[in-house]
Parts: sequence; C-alpha cells; structure tokens
Amino acid sequence: MRETNRKAVGNGAIRPKGMWRAWMDLSRHSMHSTSGYVNGEPQSEQASPTGKGRWTFPNILSPVKILFHKDAFTVLYLAASPYASWYAVTTSIPLIYRDVYGYKELVVGLCYLAGGGGILVGGLIAGRLMDWNYKHVAKQSGYSVDKRAGDDMRKFPIERARSRGSYTMILISVIGFVGYGWAVQCRVHPAVTLVLQAVLGALVTILHQIYSASLVDIFPDKPGTAGAANNICRCATSAVLVAALQPLVDAIGRSWFFTFIGLWQPALLC
Repeated sequence: MRETNRKAVGNGAIRPKGMWRAWMDLSRHSMHSTSGYVNGEPQSEQASPTGKGRWTFPNILSPVKILFHKDAFTVLYLAASPYASWYAVTTSIPLIYRDVYGYKELVVGLCYLAGGGGILVGGLIAGRLMDWNYKHVAKQSGYSVDKRAGDDMRKFPIERARSRGSYTMILISVIGFVGYGWAVQCRVHPAVTLVLQAVLGALVTILHQIYSASLVDIFPDKPGTAGAANNICRCATSAVLVAALQPLVDAIGRSWFFTFIGLWQPALLC
C-alpha cells in the first residue's frame, strides 16, 4: 500500500506526499483547509527520509527469488496451504450440496453464505489479534510500543509475535477439514457442514493474514515483491489442488480427500 510503503513514508513517521497519499488523507486535508485548521504536530526527527517515488519497470523475477529463501518459503507455505484448502472446500460446494443433499441451484448458492460470513468475521478478528499479540510479546520482552516512530524490527521478536497462537488455529483447522470431509461422507445434517464452513472460513482468513504480514516483516523494504510472491504461491497452490479435486475424490472419496487437505497444512512443521 502506498501509504505504508517505506520508500514513501520512511519508518512511518513521515506523512506521504503527492501521489503516495491515501484518499482519506486527501479528504481530511481538504476539510482542514476549508475550516482553517493547521496541524502543528511536529514530525519525528529520527524518521528516515522518504523515497522519490519514481516509477520503474518491475523485475518479474524478484517474486520468484523470494520463494527460494528458507524463511520465506516456510511462511509462504503456511499462508498458501490453508488458502488452497479453503478453495477446495468452496469448489466442492456445488458437488456436495447438489449430489449428496439434492439441493437446487438457488439453495446451493445460499450455502456459500456460511463460509462468506466466516471470512468476514475472520477478517475482523485477524487485525485485532495481531495487534494484541504484538503488544503482549512487546510487554513480555520489555519493549514499549512506539506507534509514532515505529519499533526496531532488528531487535524485536516479530516472528514470535506474529505466530503466537497460530499453531493452535492450524490444529483446529485440521480437525475442521477432516470433520467436514467425514460429515459429508456420512451425510450428517447439512447444518453441521455449514457451521464447519463458517469456522474454517474464519480460521483460514486469520492464518492467511497473519502469515502474509509475517512475509512483509521478513522483507520490509520490498512489501510489493513479497506480496507478489505470496499471490503466486497461494494461487498456484490453489489451482493445483482444485485441478486435482475431482480425480482424488473419485479415487479415494470425499472423506479421505478432505483428510488429506487438512493434514497437509502442518506437514512442513512436523
């Protein structure tokens, strides 16, 4: 994002200028100018200088290089695996609720609302959870959170702050995916599968946002490149898993397929 790009805003203490400013800042500046308001808040003397904001032709190989960093590969895997697993769930919804439960097209479409609601709740929780974890780890480590000038990430245990509690969520998501597959296989009441969809949607969203933020923490000077690498990894993984969905379901059944996509998330951690 341009308002958080370190080349434009330094360590966060310098306000973005020109095209790097967000629309909200422009509207606020217009309102303050109209009302005669003058912002007298001094800028931080320790702020790093901003970049010139010049446009250059992007190097398309830069995101690929990030994939071969050991730390980045682990984070990319942890961000992409739940995302791809969730795509497999959403792709299977028409097949499950039409073939297994015999629903019409309209009702099948309504079944997407459960997962969508979970994603919405997960998005609301993720940011607050990361802020809370950051403050908690900072307090444990004896750091004071500087919202204005920012904290020194070279000394702050940011990896611990980001991943705090995520392993528990991964374990719960594994149980959720496995339970979803066997619930469908046993043809339990559809309310059970819809509730599991909502829970999985929330967990997947939280995990993906946590590890996406961790990737930017690893490459603070290349947030756009890190984001591009994340997009490549999660989209490619999702495409492969969705392409393999029907052949695997035909070969091993829905229950074992969802057991597989549940267990492959923590595979790299074992």
